[in-house]
Amino acid sequence: RQTLRFGAAGQILEDLHNTYECWQNDAEIADVLSEEGELFINRKAMDTFKKIVRTITSSFGISGFDEADKNSKSRFLTVYFKKIYLRNATLYILGTQLVLDIFKVEDARREALLRFATWFALMHQLVNDNADLVPSQHFLTTCAKSHLDAMSDLRNNIITLPVMIHLLQTNNSAVKQVLDRKMSDLPARMETRIFREITRHWSIYIAMTITKAIKTNALEALSAAGFSTKNERAFKYLEDMCNIADNNKFYKCFYDEKLDYARYSRIKNVVTS
Repeated sequence: RQTLRFGAAGQILEDLHNTYECWQNDAEIADVLSEEGELFINRKAMDTFKKIVRTITSSFGISGFDEADKNSKSRFLTVYFKKIYLRNATLYILGTQLVLDIFKVEDARREALLRFATWFALMHQLVNDNADLVPSQHFLTTCAKSHLDAMSDLRNNIITLPVMIHLLQTNNSAVKQVLDRKMSDLPARMETRIFREITRHWSIYIAMTITKAIKTNALEALSAAGFSTKNERAFKYLEDMCNIADNNKFYKCFYDEKLDYARYSRIKNVVTS
């Protein structure tokens, strides 16, 4: 019941406040969560997530998430985190709690495994948000997604992390045009134009780098639970599940833009060294 209730709250957050209209005027963002919903959200994870986003984006000269900036989108980023936490991470967290309760795990491993469940779930959703920007003409599908679902967030005026990064970098873009015009149907040429933009401006690569940092947090939590030394086989299995943050069939489309990715990688190595 909690999973359904918190998941529904996350969906409400998306419908009301994770929209382009609220991105343009985040003063419209109101507190819609119940006290129970707010208490369920892991504040430490939220602060860490926002710090990772700020640190990586600022290293590329993007200051839009700086809380000291009067035009900061930090409030919108908070809503985005709460949405993916409630709508996506809840199932992983509560499912892990149930298993830990059944096996009466109450030592330090419990906290570490719950941290892993949290970061793994957040990482998985960020991968999905990044993959959503692969054009339909690549004909990529999953068990739950058709190639015709490509760019569905954009088409529904929903702002995800790579789109936030892109909007902060560009004032006159195809992405902004789609959002301004509320274009629910995108011709192939527009999808291609958006794809070229987000690779040329590195918006998608920055979002992918943030996702990989979230993966690192997940693996650190798994190591803290003793899996890397006491249960190496299980650690390797869970580690392999996390590798979706590095390589998957959707990401290959972004990596295949070899010139843009090579330029991004060179700069990333400089700013993160």
